[in-house]
This record gives sequence, structure tokens and C-alpha cells, in this order.
Amino acid sequence: MKIKINFGNILRQGINSFLDFFGLQLINKSIRYAEDGLHTIHNHDFLKDTHFNDTLNYVSSVVAGDPNIFRYRIYIAIKLAEYAKTLTLNFCECGVGDGVISLSILKYFHNKEYDMPNLWLFDTFSGIEESIVPAEEIKYWGVSVLEKKKQYKKIYGTDFDKVREQFAKFPNRTTFIKGPIPETFSTKLINDMKSEEPISFLHIDMNNSVPEVAAFKTLVPFVAPGGIVLLDDYAYCGYEFQKDAIDTVCSEMKLPIPVSLPTGQGLFIKPNILV
Repeated sequence: MKIKINFGNILRQGINSFLDFFGLQLINKSIRYAEDGLHTIHNHDFLKDTHFNDTLNYVSSVVAGDPNIFRYRIYIAIKLAEYAKTLTLNFCECGVGDGVISLSILKYFHNKEYDMPNLWLFDTFSGIEESIVPAEEIKYWGVSVLEKKKQYKKIYGTDFDKVREQFAKFPNRTTFIKGPIPETFSTKLINDMKSEEPISFLHIDMNNSVPEVAAFKTLVPFVAPGGIVLLDDYAYCGYEFQKDAIDTVCSEMKLPIPVSLPTGQGLFIKPNILV
């Protein structure tokens, strides 16, 4: 009689017994998230959430790029916005692109029957403003500004009229400010923003340091204590120049630096101090 021995099972049982002794367990590594530079075996059941998937499907159908390539970043933005709405309903985005983040938030809020936020949306709607990128940053990139703009054009394909048309479908107040930051931060605009309730959710995604620093310095004073500033590129591989610039301005403003997230984003929560 032949006896078949499954050495794989014996090995697994041995490993499990060893781990059990220390109160540990073997994890099924076939269940994992692996996208956009993030690979994790930890919980990501938001991918099964009906409201989230409906939001993603909707946004995929109306923007030029494919938001599915950074689903985790969209999820984080939505959930932070969901928290922020408990503070105020005054949101702001600097670097709108084709509208993926703000449209995702609006669609998700609409699906959940939440009160809709007011939006201040800043963008050149023509890509990175060449005149304000410092030579040191261009050297860090290793490519020209024009080449950088071409790379982003493939992803976003921004068209201002089409973007504005998508936001008009939602029952909320949206104010578009077209042009480069900090040029668009006029005295009148800043006074208009000051007259509103504090900002509770600020998303910054402009892919270069000068406007991101200007947005942070100018707008963080209007953010409510406990409010969210989410920086899309802060911890992303290849964007260290921007991270260093934001860290420097936080130090100058005597604020804690943002938390680096494994998605490549940076999370800053406004402390209850004067800035």
C-alpha cells in the first residue's frame, strides 16, 4: 500500500502551530490591494461598498482620465470629506483637473442624501503654469515644464467648459476661479472667502511647489480647527521637492507637518491654534 504524504499541508500545519504558540496567525496573502504604488493585505472592503462603486462608475463616465487607477486616494478623500461636513459645508480644491476628487465627493454625498457642500474650485485649466516653476524644481524633475504638462494631459485632458458642465449637474453652489495660484488670490476673492463659514475640507493637488505652498499659506488660516487639508502628492514617489516645500512652510507657520499616507497623500489636520 502506497502512502501519499502532502508535505505542503504538513509544512502549513507546522507553521500555524508555531504561530499559534505566539498568538499569531497565517494571513491569506491572495486577498490584497495592489494599485497606484500601494500593495497591502490589510482591510480594503470599501471596494465592495455600493455607494463608493456607484460613485466611481459615475465619475469614470464623465471625466477624461481613469479614476480607477487611484481608487484608494479617492476613498480617502471621500471619507475625510464625510468627516469634514460635520464641521462646516465649505470645501475648497486647488488643482481641480478634470474634477475627479470634487465630483466623487459630490456624487457620494448625493447618493447618501447628505447636505451638499459649497465648493471653491481653483485651477488654471491649462496645466502647470510655466512662469512660476523654479529652476531647482525643473532640475529635480529632469524634464521641462512643457514635457511635464504633456504627461498630465494624457491623464486628465482638462477642458474647462466640460468640467464646469459636470459640476452644474449637482444642487450646490460651486465657484470656479480660473488661473494660476497665487495670482488668483486677489484681495476681493480672499475677502469673499473670509465672509463665508470656515473651510472644513481643503484638497491641494497642483503638481508643483509654488502654488501648493501659496495655497497652504493663504488658505490654512481660513480652515476650521479640526478641519482637513489633504495634499495629493505630498508623500508620492518622485514628488519630494513638493513635500520639502510644504514641510518648510509648516515650520515657518509653527504648524505640525502633514502625516505621510501610504497612498502617497499627505494629511494635515488643523490644530486649534492661531495661524
